[in-house]
Amino acid sequence: MPNLSPRLALARCRWSRLLIEAPWPAALLVVTFVIHDVPAAVRLPYWLDEAWVAVSVRYPVTDLPEVTSSTPIGWTALLRLIPDPDALRLLPLAFLGVSVLGGYAVATVLRWPSTAHRVTAGLTTGLAVVLLPAQHLRHDLKQYTADAAVALLLLAMVGFAEATWSYHRLALLIGVSTFGVLVSHTAMLVGGCAVGGLVLTALVRKQWRAAAATSVAGLVIVMAFGAAYFGLAKQGSHIAMANYWNSFFPPLADLPGYLPERVRLLERIMGAPWQILLPFAAAGVVGAARLGRLSVAIGAAMLAPAAVAAGVARLYPLLDPRTSHFMLVTVIAFAALGVAYLATLLGRALNRTVPGAAFAAMLALTIVGGYAHQTSPWFRFDGDDKALGERIPAASEDVRTQVRYVWTHRRPSDIVLVGGAAAYGFAFYWPEKPGRRPDPELGTGWRPAYADTSIVLAAGRDAISIRSAIVTATENAKRSGPGAVVWVIRTHVNATEERKWKQETANLKLRLVVAGGDAVPRLEGW
Repeated sequence: MPNLSPRLALARCRWSRLLIEAPWPAALLVVTFVIHDVPAAVRLPYWLDEAWVAVSVRYPVTDLPEVTSSTPIGWTALLRLIPDPDALRLLPLAFLGVSVLGGYAVATVLRWPSTAHRVTAGLTTGLAVVLLPAQHLRHDLKQYTADAAVALLLLAMVGFAEATWSYHRLALLIGVSTFGVLVSHTAMLVGGCAVGGLVLTALVRKQWRAAAATSVAGLVIVMAFGAAYFGLAKQGSHIAMANYWNSFFPPLADLPGYLPERVRLLERIMGAPWQILLPFAAAGVVGAARLGRLSVAIGAAMLAPAAVAAGVARLYPLLDPRTSHFMLVTVIAFAALGVAYLATLLGRALNRTVPGAAFAAMLALTIVGGYAHQTSPWFRFDGDDKALGERIPAASEDVRTQVRYVWTHRRPSDIVLVGGAAAYGFAFYWPEKPGRRPDPELGTGWRPAYADTSIVLAAGRDAISIRSAIVTATENAKRSGPGAVVWVIRTHVNATEERKWKQETANLKLRLVVAGGDAVPRLEGW
């Protein structure tokens, strides 16, 4: 049999490796959507914070810069690709799957001793990202799973660029970074650390040409980040939103107390004690460096200090379960990577042949199996679990059923009064197209509006707004004709609001109609 040319032999080797490795990412995706209750996540109605994201699809695409609010504009734009408006949560679930693939990619981009070691590391890391309890809470219509996916993909991309330096790979890194910043605000933070790690790696290795080219690529990425922020994201920054996150912007002097307390509160959704996770994560960073991907190690190591600095500088909330989701996923990914690396070292110490790889695989996957057992109560989390003591707002706020009930039962002369916190959900579910008007007092910077006088939206949740809305609605009902009633749609009502509503409607005849999780009050008798 004639000898193969080096090029053909290399091609065959690559194809063989691809055939061996290709099924495993697909298997991880299957596991992801087996242990995550996708139907339950999709069928829940949108609660307040989700509704102001969902309603963006009801406005013209030219309004995106204004209505996208604090959500990345690219992420909000992707919602329009989903044909069923009741299934918009498929987008965060899709990014959940991408985050799992990102975990696999971070592990497999390292220079492992063999294909068996690489696949073991990829499966260990990918499974840990799947199993993380915090991932089961992030089915909400927000960009947090995209934050995690982009963080891991950027770290994998710098490892890919380091593996074989070329202008094509740098161009690909620029492309991924640019797309990333359109769907994730934290791409700026992670991208800066990752690209910084790539530049430092070239300098440490005295690869001057690579260092220069990578620095230029980094400058292009920074320009893309700046354009995305000042051209798009900054329009969604409002004082009200910054005030909301105020408790997650700790002063420098408060860090010694703030960090341990916040970390302690997050431990429950990590599935393991920090005393175990952090040493393994540190081992993962060391492993990345020892396995030939110094840029990945530097980028990951810089991430925590950069996040703390951003919190102190009041640029990004620090250690909130939602906004810091990318950090939680990155920690678990590198902890799993550390498990795979230590298992490899132990396996090679015992036997440097194939049984050593088999031992490493058994040890790493056994530890992941233990983690799976520990986190199993979170499997198929449907938004309301009494055993876990966990209930997400979407499981208790059903503005969708209220709106559909009123749309079906109201008469032409009736008035619809919408509470301040229900305005976005109403605008999404009400069949008639909404308008909008600026409102700097809200975190979104705008609120829905209707020219139709049969629809009255409360301006806020305070006593004056509630009283004014009730007076307007009842006056409109008097003018509308005899027998007109006022249907009230409310959601996300706090105790103070509830007292104000009762006070302001005490002299009116009120009847409650049960519709979904919340009752729909019907006012009459003026």
